Amino acid sequence: MFRLVDIFKYPAKDTYLSHIDPRAKIIICILYVIPVVLFSGIYELMIIYSLVLVNLALGKSVARYLRSLIYLSPFLALVAFLNYITMGSLIDALIPILRLIILIAILDIFFFTTDPDNFILTLESLNLPLSISLSFALALRFIPTMLTQINEIVEAQISRGLQLDRGNFLKRIRNYIPIIVPLVILSIKRSIEVAESLEVRGVHPNAPRTRYVELRFTSRDYIYLVINIAVVASISIAMYIYPINQLLHNLLPINF
Repeated sequence: MFRLVDIFKYPAKDTYLSHIDPRAKIIICILYVIPVVLFSGIYELMIIYSLVLVNLALGKSVARYLRSLIYLSPFLALVAFLNYITMGSLIDALIPILRLIILIAILDIFFFTTDPDNFILTLESLNLPLSISLSFALALRFIPTMLTQINEIVEAQISRGLQLDRGNFLKRIRNYIPIIVPLVILSIKRSIEVAESLEVRGVHPNAPRTRYVELRFTSRDYIYLVINIAVVASISIAMYIYPINQLLHNLLPINF
């Protein structure tokens, strides 16, 4: 459980991507989503995947991303199995899974390297209402808090003799009631505390706001954008003009 909590926590690392403007990272994420959607060859997707991993390496988040895939591996394996049954081809069944894995990596470029405090500034800079931006920021911040509380509740109930893995299917569902009930109560209590804190601080969704920190593009942001746009555009054009997938398939034929 602690490893799962660590995935949702923002690690304060001094990396190249941690100093990049969050708006620039949003542009880069959108940039990489486009070829993932347009191209369907496994070799083409692997080329895009390698570029995404390079960006994750700039944020020192590759290991954390791979750990997140471990928790998703049962779901990915189930989807791959169902695709194989319906399509009859292993390669065709793995392409949607590969797309999903790449999309997760693209999202991690932003979320693993962006401070939650800068996240709300990013949403406000996009002219989103305060109610929406604040809701997203609070939800993102309270995910690790809720996972930690789940872990504490489970350990407390097990110490009182609760056995979660005993009985039939319905019995195991009922065993989780002593965990769900205190979790819901603590969540309601936390939401009331947050609402009271916002009210005490005079937060009003329609009132003009000033910011202690302003997001500004720097030369580093422009260099990061230009390099990624140039690389992705040139590789995408090359893969569109020249049948790279067919060429590599002839050199390295894969038939399953």
